[in-house]
Amino acid sequence: MPMHGKPNAARNARRRTKRQMHGGTLPKRSSVDIQTVSLYRLSQHCTCTDVAARPVAIQALTQTITHLTQGGRFRQAADREKEIGQIYLQESNDIRKACESFERAGDWYAQEDATATANACYKDAADLHADLDEYPQAIQRYEQVADHSLSSALTKYSVKEYWLRALLCALAMGDPVTAKRNMGKYANQDTTFSSTREAKFINVLIEAVESGDQEVFTGAVVEFDQVTKLDNWKTAMLLKIKRSIHEEPGLT
Repeated sequence: MPMHGKPNAARNARRRTKRQMHGGTLPKRSSVDIQTVSLYRLSQHCTCTDVAARPVAIQALTQTITHLTQGGRFRQAADREKEIGQIYLQESNDIRKACESFERAGDWYAQEDATATANACYKDAADLHADLDEYPQAIQRYEQVADHSLSSALTKYSVKEYWLRALLCALAMGDPVTAKRNMGKYANQDTTFSSTREAKFINVLIEAVESGDQEVFTGAVVEFDQVTKLDNWKTAMLLKIKRSIHEEPGLT
């Protein structure tokens, strides 16, 4: 009798065992899962090809998100929404739509208790609100992220960065009164804030804005930058504030 029949019999036995473990039938991927994977692969292909295909990528990602949210998979939906935001920002330079996508992604991450990832999205949205000159909305988002960060010893160190950005927004909209009021509020939330370089820097900027003194303003910026390198966002905001001093000297 030929021996090759025994391995086949063993394989058949293993297959029967697997079927029994799964209630008599092998599990199948749902049509929704298959469609979701197909749409996501399409979106990845489009983002890697020509610029004209980017709208197709966004459409595919949006449809993927619909299937994911219908299945209650909001963490994965947030991942895809963040990708849409990055496409709008990096490829299309559509700041408005990028901001909206980051905020939606942040809401879904927060819903899934992914607080750190949600805060990163909200911070990106705040930066974009400021780029759009929507300073009150930016301040609200920065304060939201700072409040969440205060609750953890691991993230508390980053609070001064968010408050610095919020205070720069207040000055950018020509409102040193709000900047001073918010300084007091932040100092009450964290008693160590007043002694930080960020707080001292803002206090000098407030005085310079109120007195219309560009020289003092520029000196403070140069001094701060020598120790803590200013990123592109802060540099742009400081230029806006400096221009406002030139336009409206002597605000007091």
